[in-house]
Amino acid sequence: MAANPVHITDYKRIVDHIDHIKKVAGIDHIGLGSDFDGLDILPAPMKGVEDLPLITYEMLRRGYTEQEVRKVLGENFLRAFEQAERVAGSRQISGQGSLKKLAPPKVK
Repeated sequence: MAANPVHITDYKRIVDHIDHIKKVAGIDHIGLGSDFDGLDILPAPMKGVEDLPLITYEMLRRGYTEQEVRKVLGENFLRAFEQAERVAGSRQISGQGSLKKLAPPKVK
């Protein structure tokens, strides 16, 4: 670490990324998740998932509407997964879901 120190960024950089994605793809294509379990380094001053409200507050400070914040914090994920379930439910799967083992092809 002494030879190659890790630069710890500020949590506001996360919102910088959200800003960029909003400009490029739109607010409906942003989802915020975390895998903070077991991480050694997080954006300052975050210590864990309990600090995610910092991101919410920063988004509001930058002018995001409450509806946009809700989309980023979960509504977009719910919409995408609901659509995936609709598509999955309308498709027929190979073998009709049977777990029966198929016989190997006959070799001539």
